[in-house]
Amino acid sequence: MKGKQFQMRMYAFGALACLMWLIQSTREALADGSLWSPANGIFTLCLLVAIGYTGTQAYLIWRQPEVDHVPEAPDKEPEHGPKSDIVGSEMADMADDAVAASASDSRDGTAGD
Repeated sequence: MKGKQFQMRMYAFGALACLMWLIQSTREALADGSLWSPANGIFTLCLLVAIGYTGTQAYLIWRQPEVDHVPEAPDKEPEHGPKSDIVGSEMADMADDAVAASASDSRDGTAGD
């Protein structure tokens, strides 16, 4: 769980850093009159997306319940074997039928016609 806490803190730190950067750039843009320039608008939009994503991820990780242990998979064998065994047995039955048919044909004298 330590890795998840670290990850949550890094997302939160990223969101906070982007928020501070947005505030600083907005104050500077207001001071020099370039608040409504296209470049500043794109930059602000990118920062808002970054703040939204990192903040949401930090919140989602923070809200996840802690798991003490992971349940182990049962050691139960499947009721039926792999599909290849079924196909293999069907193929073997068909081969046996073909051998039996060719043996009866060879006795009848019709083999190789």
